[in-house]
Amino acid sequence: MFRFSRIFAFFAVISAGCMPVFADDAKEIDSVTVLADARLAVPLSELASRFAQQSMISVAGSFGVSADQKKKIEDGESADLFITSDPALIEQLKIKGLVDVYSIQEIARSKTAHFTAAIVAGENMTPARNFLAYLKTTESRKILFANGLTAP
Repeated sequence: MFRFSRIFAFFAVISAGCMPVFADDAKEIDSVTVLADARLAVPLSELASRFAQQSMISVAGSFGVSADQKKKIEDGESADLFITSDPALIEQLKIKGLVDVYSIQEIARSKTAHFTAAIVAGENMTPARNFLAYLKTTESRKILFANGLTAP
């Protein structure tokens, strides 16, 4: 049975176009959970997919009203990165000690909003730092631009 599950996992991953990951190794894979402003759903989904393929760090996104996303963080919902068009929300989380103060940075602009990101304080912030750094790359900026956004 064990051999069959490994073979099945290998073929399932190959057919998805990713590197093989076996059930025994699943606990070693890093992930990033992003809570973001709904206006960023399209570009962040594309960026998350590209980042995951390049880094083998999985990215899950939840998009919605920034105030609701902030409340999720305050309520202890699992999150690694918060992206909002309202920097006051990040300031409130900062005062409560819920975000890494050194990670706060503007990542994109539209005609009507500036989007700021902050890493949610936690035990392993490295995957979130890697994804945030990726959002500042030339490749990411091109995708943002194609979606009506510019880089700061």
